[in-house]
Amino acid sequence: VQREKDRQAAWDDAWEAGRDEKRQALWTIAFSPLGPETSTAIQRVSRQGQHVWGYAWSPDSMGFAAFTSPLPEADALFSQLTLALLPADGSLAGRSWDVLGPWMESWPVWSADGTQVLFLAGAYPASDLYTLDLAQGGEPRICPTDELGTPINLRRAIAGAALYALFTRGVTTALHELDASTRSFTLL
Repeated sequence: VQREKDRQAAWDDAWEAGRDEKRQALWTIAFSPLGPETSTAIQRVSRQGQHVWGYAWSPDSMGFAAFTSPLPEADALFSQLTLALLPADGSLAGRSWDVLGPWMESWPVWSADGTQVLFLAGAYPASDLYTLDLAQGGEPRICPTDELGTPINLRRAIAGAALYALFTRGVTTALHELDASTRSFTLL
């Protein structure tokens, strides 16, 4: 019990000193084909001083999209967050956009071809579905969903290219397949 109290006190002291220890970060480990004993390249790939709330690796595993904020407190989920696109090499030379805090169950989702990142942002029950077209650059755009209801969840199929969005309207919930290239939906 005393060891747990000491650990908690050290944790609290680290927070008060402003160190980065309480923030959730992303790290990569380079595995060698010769076995784990030769795998030594461990490096941080998320930005220092930023807490990672949710992330998704790109389909080619060359980078990732992540929701980050300076504070690791739950209140930060409902304030301004950053959507960061960062390379997996840890160079941190990526792009970022400020977004209104996302719905808590929403992590960024990549299209299967890696050309778009989709995410939900805004406070429920008024969340919106956004698309970010990486091939054309620019800013995240709201995907029109008014006739479908409020988007509450967004996922990519484990196998295959399908994207799925769950919408609610009143007491009705509906699952739609999303075509990211045309920004159109099919009721399932």
